[in-house]
Amino acid sequence: MFLGYHVIKTRTDTHKKKVRNLEERHANLVMDLDQMQWVAWKRLFSFENMGAFLLSAGTKVYLIHG
Repeated sequence: MFLGYHVIKTRTDTHKKKVRNLEERHANLVMDLDQMQWVAWKRLFSFENMGAFLLSAGTKVYLIHG
């Protein structure tokens, strides 16, 4: 079955739009996830809430509770 140039071009453009939309949605979801993780990290290691401090030693981070 032969598809004309116009049909192929239209389908290609439609596919590109769908891919671009999915890439944008993925990027937004990743940003949302990063934001949620940052908020959770801040709550977990909040100085005011825990009366604790973090000690960084190279690649490890230690929580010292006082």
